[in-house]
Amino acid sequence: MGNKILNYGLLFVILIFSGCINAKRCAKYIQPVQADTVIKDSIVERIRDSTIYIDADTSVLNALLKCAGDKVKLVEILHYTQGKLAKLPIIHIKDNILYVKCTIDSLAIYFQWREKDVFRSLKTSHVYVKITNELTGWQWFQIWCGRILWMLAGLFIVWIVIKKYLPFLK
Repeated sequence: MGNKILNYGLLFVILIFSGCINAKRCAKYIQPVQADTVIKDSIVERIRDSTIYIDADTSVLNALLKCAGDKVKLVEILHYTQGKLAKLPIIHIKDNILYVKCTIDSLAIYFQWREKDVFRSLKTSHVYVKITNELTGWQWFQIWCGRILWMLAGLFIVWIVIKKYLPFLK
């Protein structure tokens, strides 16, 4: 009976002295720094416009007109020049009125487009966890005593097993 009390007492003392853990083992479970990252995308859409100007273009026609009584007639075309964009003019005479038509594309083109710009901002905030409960000298003493007692208890159990189950090693 006394041997059992001694064993339980020894086990109780071992458990009391080994109840604390050190800072290295504690750091495995509690990270001292926590980082929160926030990603924010901003999409800015802009409407842009522009005008493209085309150089002026001309088409030239010189002709010889003749009056025959009270009517005007086209006798001869003396000179004509066609421009880059302007076609040759269309000419006709009706009721003594000279009609000249020369078509040209527009001289300015206005166009509009949209641009989308994506701005990605990354914000990282660090929260430092302050260790408030650092171990005192007495607690370090208890930790080391617990380690030594655990080693002694392990050796004691090995000694009992050898003594009980291996009687020939006496």
